[in-house]
Amino acid sequence: MEHRGSGKLIGDLYFKLDQAGKQAEIGYTFDPQFQGQGLATEAVRALVDYAFKYKGLHRIYGITDPRNLPSIRLMTRLGMRQEAHFRKSLWFKGAWADDVVFAILEEEWTSARSSSGKPT
Repeated sequence: MEHRGSGKLIGDLYFKLDQAGKQAEIGYTFDPQFQGQGLATEAVRALVDYAFKYKGLHRIYGITDPRNLPSIRLMTRLGMRQEAHFRKSLWFKGAWADDVVFAILEEEWTSARSSSGKPT
């Protein structure tokens, strides 16, 4: 992602479809200098909206470290719910780490967007 004002690269989005093309994993990274400004929420919301509206997906999920509170807050803000907490399931930087899965179904996304008055 590029910052509109400066043209600086400030982050990236990850989007991976499953084999059936009905579910996708999303991910994101942002330059710490640009965190806390709502930019990640705006970008991920647009990606999720696009995926449901134009790709016809059934479900979108994200996986993060349970200590990554900004990421958890972002997914929660988007209406995603925690579906799983896997203990010591990932070998990361020389140690076992937990990960949590958040997800949202297309009908949940559409319903939340309709009731909030925000365009989809």
